[in-house]
Amino acid sequence: MMKFSPLRKSAILTVSLILLFSFFAIGFSYLEPVKTKRMMRQTYSLYRQFFIEKKPRQRSITEYKPVILHYSSTTGGKGGSNQKGLPVRLLDMEFKTDTEHQIIKTSVNLDGQQRNAITGIAPFNFSYRLFVPKDGHLWFGINQERDHTIAADLKFSVQVSNKSGRENLLDLRLPTEHIGWKNVSLDLSAFAGQEVNLKFDVTTEHSSKEKSATTDQSVKAYWSDLFITNSTNRPNIFIILVDTLRPDHLGCYGYERSTSPNIDRLALEGVRFEKAFSQAPWTDPSILTLFTGLYPSDVWEPSRHKVAIRQALPSGVDALAEILSANGYFAVAASDHPGVTYRRFGQGFDIFSALYYVDGPWVGWRETDAEKILAQLNTLLEGRQGNPLFTYVHLIYPHQPYEPPSPYDNYFGRGTYEVSSENRQYVINMYDGEVKLADDVVGLILKEIRRLNLDNDSIVILLSDHGEGFWEHGLWEHGNSLYNELLHVPLIIHAPNRLPKGKTVKELVRTVDLMPTILDLVEVEYDKAGLRGASLLPMVKKEDTKAPELSSPRQAQTNDEDWGRMAFSEFPHTRIIFGRSIQSVEGKLIDPDLGDTSLEYYKIAEDPKELNNQIQNEGGKASELMDIMNEISNSTSNNRAKYPNERHEPSEETIRKLRSLGYVQ
Repeated sequence: MMKFSPLRKSAILTVSLILLFSFFAIGFSYLEPVKTKRMMRQTYSLYRQFFIEKKPRQRSITEYKPVILHYSSTTGGKGGSNQKGLPVRLLDMEFKTDTEHQIIKTSVNLDGQQRNAITGIAPFNFSYRLFVPKDGHLWFGINQERDHTIAADLKFSVQVSNKSGRENLLDLRLPTEHIGWKNVSLDLSAFAGQEVNLKFDVTTEHSSKEKSATTDQSVKAYWSDLFITNSTNRPNIFIILVDTLRPDHLGCYGYERSTSPNIDRLALEGVRFEKAFSQAPWTDPSILTLFTGLYPSDVWEPSRHKVAIRQALPSGVDALAEILSANGYFAVAASDHPGVTYRRFGQGFDIFSALYYVDGPWVGWRETDAEKILAQLNTLLEGRQGNPLFTYVHLIYPHQPYEPPSPYDNYFGRGTYEVSSENRQYVINMYDGEVKLADDVVGLILKEIRRLNLDNDSIVILLSDHGEGFWEHGLWEHGNSLYNELLHVPLIIHAPNRLPKGKTVKELVRTVDLMPTILDLVEVEYDKAGLRGASLLPMVKKEDTKAPELSSPRQAQTNDEDWGRMAFSEFPHTRIIFGRSIQSVEGKLIDPDLGDTSLEYYKIAEDPKELNNQIQNEGGKASELMDIMNEISNSTSNNRAKYPNERHEPSEETIRKLRSLGYVQ
């Protein structure tokens, strides 16, 4: 075998890299950007394998936040117990330990998942005294972190003891090379109704008879999401949010192209809302509204995008996941959006998983594939027994840049990567290809829910955070206006045995209504007066023929009952950050905050595409709507004063990914 000197090796490597980058330069000129980037990513992975020293696993630690509600409820409001007074979330309880060194409760981001955990340097132990509910199961995850030179396995064990004696429930060894969370479910039904002591123990066991010189170094162990199930008949909840999805590009909303057979099937079997409107034209404030039942300006100041992407949910807000968690739900989230993270939106979630790739200089923010999404979901949901699940999945497709992989890039005809109004149809072809890709992923998620036997008594909600502009008003993308190509969103609720099948609701509804609707569907009490939205159940079930009015200090009622329910929207992040709009099924007022002469009024019923500004002819209706809008804005200012501004500085990696979405310049 021929041997090369170090100098010759360096020369060969240098020449190889020059040739490689020349090849990539040619590829960028003549090949599709998506395929070229994929080739570069694969080559970089090989390069790392041979020439780059392996780095420690990415990890970040934040403070553990217990589930604490700020209103009085039957669940106790400020605790982690279910309605029967039985412990549910052990991490919210105080544990006992006889370990000499410190062990702590924390929130750790490790191996792509943010989890609440008890951690320390092995060996250590801790225990809880509790009552076991009927059909109770103990669910938790375990993981480890150590230098790769440490030749020691970790042994995790669980013991349960009562007046009758002690029993070992688990003895599990994690080998030295193990990476990733391992989920465990243990049956406690034999101890139902009894007071027991649960002891968790982790010890270090050397993997060889001869002790390595490095085994004296520390090995960190994690026990995550210690959760006792309770016997509840509440259904599972799955929210699938497809980012940037226009309803008029779905078959169930009348689109002529076959972009969405799986979503269409869900609509046929559930309730489809024909006129659903988001409270903001871009992601972050829309997610805030979905998770809180509040308007964006109830919580955040209107801001330019570089400030807005650093804002987080204040701890004083009772988020949807927190309320569900306090009522016995195990809450998990899987986000394919680098801005929708645990630190910004994770209140109440037991596990928050990042679906996008995070490694490599040529890795796009949207390289996630269906296989990874399903693998993560399976990891999050496997082994769950007894307790209901709240699962939030955020899919990034069809967000720009429109770069669908083959065969979606040519599914609806010729496409282009050059975005311009001249190429409008080619751009739409690419967008529709991504819609078809998103629909296929939704179909696989629904199939996975069925495979895990979680569909028999589950609520599945599909929606989007906002739409997308294709130059209808001279503007492309989103976040830059308050026209309905950005505010109109799909909304489908599939709830067997709870809601009608195949029903279409034609009344105007809002995404701010989803939180109270979900809580009503699963019969969880909540602070109705503290929310802006109103439950949609009376409308869907026709218990009340008149839809509830828009929430405001005086319910924002007008003297004209024909206006009915109204949708207030705000928070464009470019051009007009103080812009606002309000609309009913009849008309719409837009105040872009560009001066008194810039007001726009549209007769939506007659002019759904908002092409004919009638502000000069409909001054009376516009003035009436402006009064309502001002009253809402004044009330949001008062509400905002209750919540201290909380910000999260994103990492350089997150900033890079947000830049690729067009969010950071």
